[in-house]
Amino acid sequence: YQGYQDGKLYAVNPDGTTKWVKTIGSDMSGGGSSITRDGSKLYIPEQSSPGRVFCVNTSDGSIIWSYTLPAPIHLSSTPEPSQQMGGGINGTPAISYDENTIYFGSGNWLECNPCSEDIYDDRLFALDVSGSSPILKWEFKSTLEDPQQNESRVSFWAAPSIADDGTIYAGNFNGYLY
Repeated sequence: YQGYQDGKLYAVNPDGTTKWVKTIGSDMSGGGSSITRDGSKLYIPEQSSPGRVFCVNTSDGSIIWSYTLPAPIHLSSTPEPSQQMGGGINGTPAISYDENTIYFGSGNWLECNPCSEDIYDDRLFALDVSGSSPILKWEFKSTLEDPQQNESRVSFWAAPSIADDGTIYAGNFNGYLY
């Protein structure tokens, strides 16, 4: 299962033939998909702003649900007319062992021209996916900055990892591991 910039999600059979192709979003190239153990569902992020996560039926490509990232309340700058609020998702979602929660980060910045700096959306999310629609469990906004390397570029672009004890580890563009 692979998403592309054209918004399409491609499913390929083991023999290399196309299983199905579905348009599900606007830019599906940000991260890979995560698949449940039984192979019936996959979670795939959308890179566009504001980002979305889709739960897709692997048998036919139908969308079971989608979740749009909430607007980042920590951004105090007013966007210019060409800007959109909210970050896209560039990392593959991690699925908890019990498959009731997925974890992912936001990471697109909003291009600002002319502006003194870009506006960043830098949050780590946990979604409860145990029911028929997802519920936001929590979001975490990074606070550490690496002034020598990335200044305020603190996006969670990498896929989080889950330890055996349930601890979530997430690398950040600011050079820190959370």
